[in-house]
Amino acid sequence: GNCGGGMYNLNSSPVLTDCKFLGNSVTCFDGPGMGGGICNWGECYMAAINCVFTNNKANYGGGIYNSSSSTLIMVNSTLSGNIAEFYYGTGGGLDGGSGIINTCLFSGNQAYNGGGAINSFDGDISYSVIMDNSVSYEGSGGGLQSCGGWINFCIISGNLANWAWNGGGGLYDCSGRISNCIITDNMAWGGGDWNGLGGGLSYCDGPISNCVIAGNAAASEDLGSWWPYANYGAGLDECNGEITNCTIACNKVYSNDHGGIGGGMANCGGSISNSIVWANTAAANSQLS
Repeated sequence: GNCGGGMYNLNSSPVLTDCKFLGNSVTCFDGPGMGGGICNWGECYMAAINCVFTNNKANYGGGIYNSSSSTLIMVNSTLSGNIAEFYYGTGGGLDGGSGIINTCLFSGNQAYNGGGAINSFDGDISYSVIMDNSVSYEGSGGGLQSCGGWINFCIISGNLANWAWNGGGGLYDCSGRISNCIITDNMAWGGGDWNGLGGGLSYCDGPISNCVIAGNAAASEDLGSWWPYANYGAGLDECNGEITNCTIACNKVYSNDHGGIGGGMANCGGSISNSIVWANTAAANSQLS
């Protein structure tokens, strides 16, 4: 089948406690394969408590795939080493749905195209660690992509948007409120085709408050005339919401042959207040651009 390598739920409400989904896969050559570990299809309401999802594979949602009308409540669970391996694959750990994620670990998950850990989840994510996840080619959001809920008290660290079209090593296109988070050591790497954009955050337009955004990087190879743009915004790029009570420090834009701009922030149109922007590095406008 093309949905649910380990478990397939259709319009149902399972409660999983202390369960492990290890090494499951969905292989599909004539359509999308969804949910290497679990696929929730239709109007599902699933709870996962103290569960582990490791080394599962699918085209979309290597660990878990939720259809748009499904709700997931996940607490104290681990998603690690899962892969969304299709050329347009998204959500290495989790793809889709809404609900609540609390006290969870997403580590070492990969997606080919977007959302190394989590893609298109519209619920709240809190007290969780999203670390060392990646997107591998022309994707965005090494950690999270297109997550619309409140992201609160999370650590988002060491994620990579590799050969990234729109950047966002840590987060890309996350439109909800982001607060009390530590966003560190993420990278947007443009490779030889694109410029590096938003090592920490890119195109996140909701309010950002009480966050530490530090040690992130934006970089690419020299691009020549094919894509004549500099690398931008190691900390934040194109984030247009209000930024308050944040520390944005020690982020670095590595120059390509067209330069490097805005070590701390670049192209951010919202207001910034009560914040520290310090010790960032770029060839031009090291702090703000």
